[in-house]
Amino acid sequence: MKKRFLVLSAVMVMGMAVAGCGGNRSGETVRSRQSVESTGNDEIVAEAPQTTQGSGSNAASQNTEQNSTRQNGDGQDQSGQAQTTGSAGSGATAADNQSSGGQITEEEAKNIALKDAGYTEADVTGIRVKQDRDDGRDIYEVDFYVQAEEFDYDIDRSTGQILSRDYDIDEDFNNQSGQNVSGVISRDEAIQIVLARVEGATEKDVRIKLDYDDGRQIYEGDIFYNQTEYEFELNAQTGDILEWSEER
Repeated sequence: MKKRFLVLSAVMVMGMAVAGCGGNRSGETVRSRQSVESTGNDEIVAEAPQTTQGSGSNAASQNTEQNSTRQNGDGQDQSGQAQTTGSAGSGATAADNQSSGGQITEEEAKNIALKDAGYTEADVTGIRVKQDRDDGRDIYEVDFYVQAEEFDYDIDRSTGQILSRDYDIDEDFNNQSGQNVSGVISRDEAIQIVLARVEGATEKDVRIKLDYDDGRQIYEGDIFYNQTEYEFELNAQTGDILEWSEER
């Protein structure tokens, strides 16, 4: 019995010793786990700046994208400004072209004068349009005849406004004398003499009358043709040209 009791006691002592060691080990294990967990927490805390750094990188990336977007936007704005500038330039060019090319034409000036006088080009005997400058303004001088009536217009080249008009009647140009006057050439013969000096002109471009000068009979008149005015005098008896002048 004593031997069994000793053996059992020894076994119990050994068991307690083993249990104590196991408890220590368990404690060490627990402490180890706590240490690991603590270390893990420390690692997490230590990694937190990395996470923040990553967020910073993301923020930097976002900032980069925003900057890129701004740059693209600026580029679009600059492009838009360039287009606007180009359009403005075109507008300016257009404005310049309008200013330089916006003046009325000679044909338009002629039509303005004829309409004001109440005639058409088919009614007039001769018509002349020439450019001139008066009181600092560019003008057209429009002169034409309808039988014995003489019309003179000054028209603003920029606006087409009639600046002045002059009207005169010379009944001598209605006088068909010379048709049956003895000792002088006929009116038709005088017309053919002066037309021979202006190639292309026709009877419609001639205004002529029989007059007296220094005691002799003469034919005097004008030819308006191709923007040129020809003035003449010729001896009504011989048909010789006494005076001749041209003015463009």
